[in-house]
Amino acid sequence: MLTLLAVPTFFAGMMTSPLLVTHYEGLVGQVMGDFDVSQNTEVYLTDLVTKLVPNTDTKGIAAFMAVSMGLIMIVIPILNWLVVCLLWLVPIKRNRTLVHLAAFARILYGWNALDALFFALFVTKLELHLVGNWILNDRVPELCGAVSSNLGEECLQLSVSYLNGFWLLIATLVAFIPLMVLTFFYEDNLIRRRDISEVSDDDLSIGGGVVESGDNISPSPGVDGDLRDPLLRNDSIVDEAGFDSASSK
Repeated sequence: MLTLLAVPTFFAGMMTSPLLVTHYEGLVGQVMGDFDVSQNTEVYLTDLVTKLVPNTDTKGIAAFMAVSMGLIMIVIPILNWLVVCLLWLVPIKRNRTLVHLAAFARILYGWNALDALFFALFVTKLELHLVGNWILNDRVPELCGAVSSNLGEECLQLSVSYLNGFWLLIATLVAFIPLMVLTFFYEDNLIRRRDISEVSDDDLSIGGGVVESGDNISPSPGVDGDLRDPLLRNDSIVDEAGFDSASSK
């Protein structure tokens, strides 16, 4: 119960807190400071959805990426938590409903990209300075070389520092992943333990599955009783006079 309550608390804190801050240093950072341009930029999770399209020329791809990230990093984690709450808090009597909800929770968890967000932020801290240096050295290599040789400074250095949102993301994962593993383990064992006696009398069992009583179930020809095809029988066909039909030819 505490874990169920902890997940939305951590997630809401992560949504409203900056994940990280980027620092512009080097000669470019000094120039930005001289022109009263902020050298620090805080990044929120919602920025991946709201600020991606306005800050790029490829609007179509950016819109697709923004919608996709909004789904897998915001909408689906919330739906995943709601389905888990149903599995733990609502008594489910019908085995079919339990199986469907457990399967839906697995699908949502497969599309839950909070763990991917964690690794993306981790790699950002390690590699962002390389991206900044590569862009400047590719665009103005002579200028950056002159600045480095004459002034002993880099043109641009990008560094990243984690803020509260990143640590709340880790807390969300620490609470959510064990909850999902426990949910899958418990539901699988519960489904296996339920025998046919727990299925209501209005249901019919066909091949181990449960079918609603309202479903139209017709016997399969060629299987039961007199519906078997005579050609499939092992005994020979005898006519009314008692002669074998095969010998009469």
